[in-house]
Amino acid sequence: MRPKPFRRSQHRWLSALVSILLLALVAGPAAAAGWQPIVPGIDYQLFRLPGPNRAHVARMDRDAADLTLETSLADRQLVDGTQTVRGMAEQYDETLSAWTPDWGSRMHVAVAINGSFHDVETGVPLSGMVQGGWYIRRFDDLGGGSGFAYRRDGSAFIGGCVDQPADEQLLTVLRTGASHPVAAINSGPRANDIAIYTQHYGRRLPDRRGFGIRITMEEPLGIFPYPRMAYGVITQIQEDISSTTIAFDEVVLSARGSATDWLRANVQVGDRIGISTQIVHYEADCETSKGDSWAETYSSLSGSFEFLIDGDIRSFDALGATNRNPRTAICYNDQWMYFVVVDGRSPGFSVGMTIDELGRFCRDNLGADWGINQDGGGSSTMWIEGEVVNQPSDGHERGVSNGIMMVALEPNEWSTAFDAGDQVVANQLIDVSMGPGSIFQTPWDIPEGGEATIVADPHGLDGVLATGSYWWKVRFGDRAGWVSQAAIEGIAGPSTPTPEPTATPAPDDPKTLFASQQWQHLRARLSLLSMAPPW
Repeated sequence: MRPKPFRRSQHRWLSALVSILLLALVAGPAAAAGWQPIVPGIDYQLFRLPGPNRAHVARMDRDAADLTLETSLADRQLVDGTQTVRGMAEQYDETLSAWTPDWGSRMHVAVAINGSFHDVETGVPLSGMVQGGWYIRRFDDLGGGSGFAYRRDGSAFIGGCVDQPADEQLLTVLRTGASHPVAAINSGPRANDIAIYTQHYGRRLPDRRGFGIRITMEEPLGIFPYPRMAYGVITQIQEDISSTTIAFDEVVLSARGSATDWLRANVQVGDRIGISTQIVHYEADCETSKGDSWAETYSSLSGSFEFLIDGDIRSFDALGATNRNPRTAICYNDQWMYFVVVDGRSPGFSVGMTIDELGRFCRDNLGADWGINQDGGGSSTMWIEGEVVNQPSDGHERGVSNGIMMVALEPNEWSTAFDAGDQVVANQLIDVSMGPGSIFQTPWDIPEGGEATIVADPHGLDGVLATGSYWWKVRFGDRAGWVSQAAIEGIAGPSTPTPEPTATPAPDDPKTLFASQQWQHLRARLSLLSMAPPW
């Protein structure tokens, strides 16, 4: 059968579109003809595929030392709700990273996508999560798959079944060598157990009375099998930790029953402690040993359908795999890390993919060797430098529990306006932050005219630049927290503080490419392509 000819109106439409695209090509580089740079080492491309399907792909050069992957949390907490990918990306932009040992480089969030599945009622991510080197939610023991993991050395793997033996999750008092198992992270202790809470849990700890210990960590509470430990110093012992807040570098131990008695007998303020976490790794059968080590994992999300294993596509017969749906995936090879978002549920525009089709796209179009599916459907979203580039199937962004981001690290920057011991006065009412940045909890304030003392930060973050301001740790009465330099003035004579950073970037800064004329060209072309009828 001969194909039907185009109607005259279709010829005119196509001719007009070609003319517009030709003009766009003269004005700048082609949008969908190849990879478009976002920041050095991170690129974007829109793939228009048969089906029809539209796959949005960002890639990150794994050899670039100043690039990393970071997970995000809705409203920066594990509990109480969801947030859009856009909201999370904008919230984490210009916050401090723990990727480098000095804990002071800033994150320029270049690309963000939605992450793992979550409880739709509570917003809590299902299974485990690692953020910025902090193990903030444990993976399910012997539950089959675990998720994607990215380590501090830049290596990555897709985890299988895991087990966390109770006697290998240990709190050790270095002064005496005494140790006790730790039963939970960011969930309440059971009878006779110790649980650890980090600042990722929520605004405040659960409103339950109980004995607790506050510890300032020297490094993030990561996955360190014994005898390796994450170290910290006990700063406070509290008989009641209900509704307490936690600083960005702290953990709080919560204990019940005999575990409370053990802590009272074995620890004191000033003790240095170590916390070890062991994850035993198996294949999906939960019996066969799997070689990849979870030690030093920097960021991790749970996922489903490990569809690409060392270049081989794995088949699934579940409806969630065989139906065509919007998809979000992480796939990679030795050179590139890929974020993939496929639009769907829009006949004539993009119908979505099965898991098998997703695997073939990642392997055959991108050259990936490994791939895992994330939450999809209406959750599938890709954000790049301030813009959502795909078309979520709900017609708008859906709130999700977490995500993962491609991040360019910016150099450390400090102010020298003050020194430890300087007296300062608040020039306005200050909401005091639990960390250096505007994104942490602000549980108390300093009134205008209130006098405080600059105190030295143990991590050397005095006057560090984050979220558009320089930040100082101050003591006011019996409390200590972080304040913006713009909100304080020196008392002893005039000072010439370092000017607050401006919000306007340098025009030739490569990290502002998507706000430049090239990005405007790309946005215009993406808009034109989205209007084109399928053929």
